[in-house]
Amino acid sequence: MTTRNLLLAIAIAAMPLVAGCKGNKVGTTDCAPGEPVFVSCGCLGVGSCTATPDPVLRICDGTLEEDECTWDVQLGENDDGPMCSRCPGLTVTCPDSGSLLVIARGYYPDEIVDCDWATSPGGPPPPPEE
Repeated sequence: MTTRNLLLAIAIAAMPLVAGCKGNKVGTTDCAPGEPVFVSCGCLGVGSCTATPDPVLRICDGTLEEDECTWDVQLGENDDGPMCSRCPGLTVTCPDSGSLLVIARGYYPDEIVDCDWATSPGGPPPPPEE
């Protein structure tokens, strides 16, 4: 592979990080400023997902537009939630605006995922007992 082709491949792979992520399930939700909010699609019983293709959640302040929700301003992003296989789940602190922008997308930019996200105010629910 030539240096030019290698640089082109790296630039294409990094494009979602620079340009933001275009989600296929995007929405806003209200929250209490300063309080933790668990956002998930299928992790710990919050929301639902199909693990293939691999869903990713990105969370930003709800005052932003989807294309403004880039890696450098995000409140959080998760690919595989703790104890949740490939279904994402993460806790963020509600911003002063009292609103979160939630973007569900595929791990790879062209993937359409089944990720119906939901929130749990106050943080994640306890893990299920075994």
